[in-house]
Amino acid sequence: MFKLLSPIMHLSRLFCLLPLKWQKLNNNYILTKSRLYIAYSNIMSVFLTLVSIFGLVRLYEIDVVYSIRLATHTKLSVTFCDVTVVLSSCVLGVAITSCKIDKYIDYIDHLKQIDYFLRKHPPKYLKYLVVTVTTMSFTTAVLIVDLIMWLKISACDRNVGLFVVYQLPFYICYYFTIIMELVYWQFVHSIRIRLVCLNDSLAAIGHVQNVDIFFTKTKKNKNDHALDHVQALIRAYQELTEAANSVNNCYGLAILIVILGCLIHLLVTPFALYTIILNTGSSLFMVSSSMWMFGHVLRLFLIVEPCQGCLNESRTTAAMICKLLSSDLSKEIKKPLEIFIINISVTMSTDRFVVITDEMFRLLSPILHLGRLFCLLPLKWRKLDSNYVITKSTAHIAYSFATMILFILASIFTLTHLYQLDEVHRVRLGNGTRCYVTFSDVLVVLCPSVVGLVVTSVKIDSHVDYLDCLKKADRLLQKQPTRLFKYVFVTITTMLFASLVLILDSAQWLKISSKNRNVPALLIYFVPYYACYYFSVVMELVHWQLVHSIKIRIAALNANLIAIINQNGEQIVRIDRRKISNVVDTLTVGSFKQKQTKQGSATLDRIHDLMNAHQKLAEAAKSVNECYGLIILLLLLGCLIHLIVTPYGLYALISNAEGGMAHIIPQSMWMLGHILRLLLIVEPCHGCSSESANTAAIICKMLCSDLSGEIRNSLQIFVVYLSECRIEFTVLGLAKIHRGLLTTVRRVSEQKPTHLRGLLQMAGAVTTYLVILFQFNK
Repeated sequence: MFKLLSPIMHLSRLFCLLPLKWQKLNNNYILTKSRLYIAYSNIMSVFLTLVSIFGLVRLYEIDVVYSIRLATHTKLSVTFCDVTVVLSSCVLGVAITSCKIDKYIDYIDHLKQIDYFLRKHPPKYLKYLVVTVTTMSFTTAVLIVDLIMWLKISACDRNVGLFVVYQLPFYICYYFTIIMELVYWQFVHSIRIRLVCLNDSLAAIGHVQNVDIFFTKTKKNKNDHALDHVQALIRAYQELTEAANSVNNCYGLAILIVILGCLIHLLVTPFALYTIILNTGSSLFMVSSSMWMFGHVLRLFLIVEPCQGCLNESRTTAAMICKLLSSDLSKEIKKPLEIFIINISVTMSTDRFVVITDEMFRLLSPILHLGRLFCLLPLKWRKLDSNYVITKSTAHIAYSFATMILFILASIFTLTHLYQLDEVHRVRLGNGTRCYVTFSDVLVVLCPSVVGLVVTSVKIDSHVDYLDCLKKADRLLQKQPTRLFKYVFVTITTMLFASLVLILDSAQWLKISSKNRNVPALLIYFVPYYACYYFSVVMELVHWQLVHSIKIRIAALNANLIAIINQNGEQIVRIDRRKISNVVDTLTVGSFKQKQTKQGSATLDRIHDLMNAHQKLAEAAKSVNECYGLIILLLLLGCLIHLIVTPYGLYALISNAEGGMAHIIPQSMWMLGHILRLLLIVEPCHGCSSESANTAAIICKMLCSDLSGEIRNSLQIFVVYLSECRIEFTVLGLAKIHRGLLTTVRRVSEQKPTHLRGLLQMAGAVTTYLVILFQFNK
């Protein structure tokens, strides 16, 4: 272990970052902190910082260097940032590592314990040496090229030796930052390779006969070997978690400063390249600045890559444990594995993930790909054997926000130019009423696009929780929904109908503005706004699939309850002792009771599984409400406004002598589309409510039967649970989504929520608002 750590330990102690001392004792090494090296580290960092400041001040007094680095306020600010991030990283890095050197010793101790539990030592010594030598060599090359560049800039000053002396302390401070990143890389990479060893050991548990290699000195059976091995792996993972916490405590602030420094350097270096080109225009300076930028990118990778590797390996650990739990291992082995997966879930709570089966992924894949394409599901997945590991993706979240901003700005820009055409302006902005109508029409398309992309990105963890609840519900129901055709059919039909409506709409507006012959430009003006409308449609499709998936699982739960009812009544009916007439009957009843006890126990376990499945489905519905409540509210309001605006748009076309079948058909298609969008939201929610009510009815029917006491008590608890934890979908908690929402408007009293008998139909509301618009138009 000392051989693995020795290159970076010697190098970092030379650069004041690991004030440790060690001595050899037989075949071991004893590591302790050294007060002498702590004093040396702090004195050296302060000395180098002061010397660097003095040398840079004298260096910037040279006229050529001054004109490039300090001539203007902008250049002065850029130079100040460039110097500060290097010197502050040096001073704070040395101070923090000196103060928290005990955390490093704890880290080494955790690694020693991990190697003991894993029964092996990582052998990859070459990778540590290659990364260290390569990083130091590349940094040296960059600094040499940079020094040559500045020597060429100040060629008028012949005192080259003095120039190098001025620049050298600053370069040494930069070396301090590089060494700090190398130490951090080795710390995290050491944890990563031990996670790989842990995963290899987990893979061996699936083949119990292979576990004997870890316990050759014992005479226990293979099952006991596997159990001991699982417990050892749990301890190893706990030690890995503690080692990661030690690294975070020791290097958290230092790495924050280094990452900020890389970011600032990636902003400053291109500006420095720009100023040098303006003043000199030499290719050497372009090479030097390019090498600097490449170096800063590599420094970021040096920090991020091992951390991402640890995260991936930890997810692999969780996926392998889930695979083992679904295998035919004994209960004695599965119990510690369940504790293991809980431990992993707690330690990885900041970045949620879910492992689903290949069949479940196949059902979800159409909407997952479509949602990610339209920036609504920033998820990533990777296949692991016959399962898929799904997590949120930071890259896709960034892509979602960038795409949203691009399309919103492009929509506003293109619509502004489109409405400047005389024919379009007359129809859409001819008077005050039309301005309000057009503003509402555009706003209800752009707002859901903005809010939808933001909310789904921020609350993507709720979507991961939803998938996890569905997976657990499928396991409890012992059934996997297989109706892929309906998912694909609804998705394709909806997208094709939306595309048809948009094509007819664009043809209508092209005909209205027929005087303008620049057809390609007009089509380009429509594209961003139509893309935003697609965002709304895909949002509704995602919501439909999420709710419909819950609906078909509630239906499967009801089918399981009906199957219990249809079983032979002897399995669940009580024995009436008054009907026992003789000894033969008594003997018959005795054997029957033994059979009934076994069958009743199985029925009771099945009812408990169904209760837990219903609980998971209720949690899934809660996740959908949390993630899509505000989005569905905006979409429903948008459909209502569109059902008011679209007939008015048809009226405006007819009143401007533009009416005809070419305009009536697109507007009618728009109205039909808005109604279908409402049904796409409401129907699956209403179906879930109906199936949930059917669940209560089936249980009440079972309670009317002559049941054994335990089964009756379980069903009564189930009924109480259904009454308290209902599966329902709401519009941000303001109203429940069901078919009544299409035809009624509910009022809520301030004291008690009540449904008024005077109900206003939505069609009547739309008609009323249209009459008001027509009156204002007149």
